Amino acid sequence: MDESDLPRLNEPVTLLVQSGGVPVSDISRVVRVDSAGLHIARTAVTRGIAVVDGALATVLFLRGGRLRRWEVRVEQLLPSTWILASLKPPSKGERREFVRADVTMQVRLRSHPDGVWRQVAASVDLSASGFRVEALVPPFDSQLLDVELRSTEGGAPVQATARVVRATPRQDGSCDLACAFVALDSASEVRVSELVFAVREAGLRARLSS
Repeated sequence: MDESDLPRLNEPVTLLVQSGGVPVSDISRVVRVDSAGLHIARTAVTRGIAVVDGALATVLFLRGGRLRRWEVRVEQLLPSTWILASLKPPSKGERREFVRADVTMQVRLRSHPDGVWRQVAASVDLSASGFRVEALVPPFDSQLLDVELRSTEGGAPVQATARVVRATPRQDGSCDLACAFVALDSASEVRVSELVFAVREAGLRARLSS
C-alpha cells in the first residue's frame, strides 16, 4: 500500500460505524497511520456510545479532490481513541465522488496579480477542487484570481490561487462565478476538508435525529 494513498497525520477524516444498529459518525483527526490501520482521536460526539471490538467501519477522507473510502475494523475503542485495523487498501476514488457543500463565507477575490480586492458574503458551493459563488461583481478580466475564503463561524481562512472556469452575468448585475483551485497549500487543503465535512456532518446528524 502506497503511503500517498493514506490519510495524513492530523488530517480530518470521517468515521462511519454502527452502535446498536444505529449509524454513528465522528469527524476527527488522524493521530497515527500506516498500512496496517490508523488511530483517530475520539470526540465528545461519540464518547457516550458503545461499539464492540471487531465492528466494521468506514473511514472517509479527501485526496486530490476525490472522496476515498477505507474499510476498517474497530480493533479497540479507548476513551480518547479509535484504534482501527485495515481490511483492504483505501479506494482510489472517482471524479464523480467530489465532495462539496454550501458553506456561508466571506469571500475576497482579486484579479491576478495586481487587481483590487473585491469582497462578497455568500453561500459558497465549496469542494477540494474549487468553488462556485454568486458574486455581486462584474466578470473579471483575468483568468487567474487570488482568493481568500473565510468562514463566518471563524477559523483559519482558505488562501489560494484559482482559475476562472465560468463567469456568467445575471440580469440583476451579479455574476455566477465558478473557479478551480490551481494553487492550494496543505493548510488550506485541510481547512477546505474541515469546512466541507462539518456541513455534511451537520446534515447527517439532522437526518439521523429526525
